[in-house]
Amino acid sequence: MPTRFRFLTRSALASLALFAALSTAAHAQLVLNVDSDSKTFWFTGSDTGTPFDNGSVGIARWVTGSGGQDSHDISSANLLSGSPGDVAKFELYISSSGDKIFFRIEFDSTAETLITGAGPTSVYNYGSLLSEYKGNLFEASSLTSIPTWDGGAETFNAISVNHVSAVPEPGTYALLAGLATLGFVAIRRRCRIVGRA
Repeated sequence: MPTRFRFLTRSALASLALFAALSTAAHAQLVLNVDSDSKTFWFTGSDTGTPFDNGSVGIARWVTGSGGQDSHDISSANLLSGSPGDVAKFELYISSSGDKIFFRIEFDSTAETLITGAGPTSVYNYGSLLSEYKGNLFEASSLTSIPTWDGGAETFNAISVNHVSAVPEPGTYALLAGLATLGFVAIRRRCRIVGRA
């Protein structure tokens, strides 16, 4: 194999390995993705922890504050899965002022559990709830994470919040430019090698 192809192959493999490592690191916790245009949210990433032992069920809770809340069962959206304890019930609580949210999951087991987000194929439309509340915490730029409930014994990490926008982030443009440059270099080198043959 010509030296140029070996260099190109090694460079491409190193770039793919770095991209895979960064992608894996970015999903070390659950991520709540909020799309304010479509008024939907979904979960990506995963987290491992031990739920609070509430007798026959395990419970995990994340909350942005305290106060009275209205309960909404969002289990049917199939936003999350658990292993070995499956998600038996998933509830969203919103304070009457709309400035606090609270996620509560019941598992059919109290054992250490891996929670995995189902991704953008399973979304919950929160738009229908907005008329009931004064505020809209989902779209607040200050909402960057949802910590676990400090009164519980569960050991999960805080949920990271990603506000999805129609305009790509600058990092996306940089990644696309890097891939385009890599492709251009590969084609140019190939043309030079074919031209010499």
